[in-house]
Order: sequence, then structure tokens, then C-alpha cells
Amino acid sequence: MSHCALGKMDLKEAAWPILFLGLCCFLIVIFSGSSRLVRDDRGLHEGWLLTSMLYNGTVDFNMTHNIEPADEETCLFFMGSQIIVGAKTRHITLPFRFTVDTLNLKIISLHCDNDIKFIHCDRELHFDVHEDYEIISIKKILSEVDAKLESQILRAYHCLNWDKQSQYCGQCGAKLESQSQKTEKKCLACNVSVFPRFSPAVMVLIRKGNQLLLARSPHFPPGVYSAIAGFIDVGESAEAAAHREVKEELGIEISDLEYFGTQPWPFPDSFMIAFKATYLQGELELEVDEIEDAGWFSPDDLPAMPPSASIARKLIESSLADCRKII
Repeated sequence: MSHCALGKMDLKEAAWPILFLGLCCFLIVIFSGSSRLVRDDRGLHEGWLLTSMLYNGTVDFNMTHNIEPADEETCLFFMGSQIIVGAKTRHITLPFRFTVDTLNLKIISLHCDNDIKFIHCDRELHFDVHEDYEIISIKKILSEVDAKLESQILRAYHCLNWDKQSQYCGQCGAKLESQSQKTEKKCLACNVSVFPRFSPAVMVLIRKGNQLLLARSPHFPPGVYSAIAGFIDVGESAEAAAHREVKEELGIEISDLEYFGTQPWPFPDSFMIAFKATYLQGELELEVDEIEDAGWFSPDDLPAMPPSASIARKLIESSLADCRKII
């Protein structure tokens, strides 16, 4: 073989590693441009993982890109059943980077619902709260925000709980796969679809003349009374559940059941359906496992009531207005 032929063969063989290296560099550039990884100097996390996104009111749990949120973007920060707020401003949408750095937060997941980002922080994380921040109950902050923010908070918290509690198929145990731009997860092993869970419950406020029947459960805050409430049973209508709950928990019968309204209440996943009703007959006989105390109250002699953001409070205030009309 001539020296010329040998030189051509060596050049051809050497070209393959060069081409392969060039292809690798090209792929690195492409993927790094579409997925930027942000490293935390404190070692708390390796990147901001976008584990779910919501577009136009629909959940997309398939978008799992590492992204770098803009420093100035404002977000909702959840820690378990609590939320981080500005201590002085009472703002609940807080600057992303400044809040994370100031409070030394550990991020579990970051989600986006249209123009609102909400973050799930490690609920086991302990830190000294900065004087400009406060960690309070989600139920408490609902009384301080407008209707739009209230809806966003309830929706965000429900989605966080559903994502956390719906990781595996209840039928076969396989990992659930998120479906793009849908509030749905699917088991590819047995083709079962899983959707956000809602537990429908009825609430009934009973009126007798100008008095309202209010009761308290053992788990209520001290001194707080509210309307009767309970979950709808399998195969039961909301109306039938209202009559049953009143009879079981209070021992009385009602009439003139009137629909009032609904409210999502994700603690953990209730959907409340509220009614007004009129006392018909019977004496109060409390179901002691469910009801600690109950009684008839007039508008000028009321106990402590539920938070103003709850449908229970709205139901009571509307019924109080009805009572005042007949005084």
C-alpha cells in the first residue's frame, strides 16, 4: 500500500471522533438553551424544578423543565397548610428571589397558574422568620384578601395537595403519569385515569322564627359556632343528605329546604353545598361524637362565628338578615 493511501485512511479514521465530538457539543448547546439549570450555593436544591404548570385554567403536570424564574416575579409560598405573607404589608404574592434568599427556603416544587406562580416549600423546614415575614394559616389569610386572590389560593392549595397525594395508581401501584394541559394523571400499566378529588358536603342553617340553630364541633376553635355540615353519602342527593345530617346530628326535622350557594374548601378536598331550612318538629338530641353543643340564637345574642371568607359565615349573615326582616 502506498504512503498516499495510508495517509488517506488515517485521516478518514481520525474524522469520526471529531464528528462525534462536534455532535455532542451541538446537542449540549441546544438543550442548555431550552432548559437552564440554576444551582443554589447553599446546596438546598440543584435546580428549580417546574413539576406542574396550569395553562388557561387547566393543569399541566407534564411540564417538568428546570427553569430560572425571574428574580422580580411574585409568587405564593405555601408551607403545609400555611402561607408566607408580608408581616407589615400583608402581601401574599412575594418577590421570588428575594424571599427565597432572605428566608433560606427549600423549594419542593414550583407551579404556574396563568399569571400566578405558587411554590411548595419543605413543610419540615425550620428557620427563624425574618421580621418582614409571617407564616400564618391559609384559612386565616382568606379573610384578608379579595375574591380573586381567595379563589387563586384555594385553587393552588387544592392542586398542591392533589399532586402530592396522587403519585401512584390505587389499582395496581404503578407510577402515575401526568397528562399535558389536563387535570388528569394516568396509569399506563392499567389505563386508569385519576382526577382531582372532590368530597361533596352539605351545610344547613336552620331558622325558627327570628332564631338560628348554631352548633359547634369538638374540632372548632374555642367558642366558635356554625351551621350543621356533613358529607354526602354514596347514592345520596344533596337534599337527602341535608335532611339526614340534621336528623342524625340534632334529632330534629326540617322543611322548606332552600339552596344558598357553593364553595370549594380544600381542607383537604371538600366542596360545600349550602342550604337554608326551616325548623319543622322535634327536640334537640345531639350526636355527641359529632356535636359538642348546639342552641337557638337570636341576632342580638350570637356566639363567635366562622371566618368571613367561609361560606358558613356568608350563610349565617344572610340568614341573620332574614331574621331581622320579621322582628
